[in-house]
Amino acid sequence: MTYDDLKLHGRETYSEFLYYKGEEKNPYDVNEDPERFKWWNFEKDYYDNYKKSGEWKIFTDFLDHWIKEKAAPEIGHDLSKSNLWIKEYKENAPF
Repeated sequence: MTYDDLKLHGRETYSEFLYYKGEEKNPYDVNEDPERFKWWNFEKDYYDNYKKSGEWKIFTDFLDHWIKEKAAPEIGHDLSKSNLWIKEYKENAPF
């Protein structure tokens, strides 16, 4: 969905997201589409808890921080070789 499409529907606030578009409930089924289900929840959590608080202004900055400071260290992944999370995030995008 383009920014113009979102604006037509009054959802331009969500244009920075690939999955979350302001829905109250996750539109993806955890069993049928687990990746989209996960990323929708991640974006909604950011929107509800980090963006609104003013702690983070830009989603991609938050995502990069989360990958570098939490996700990669938890499993000991070397980000200089690849960034599995960005690849997964972009490849599973519905638009």
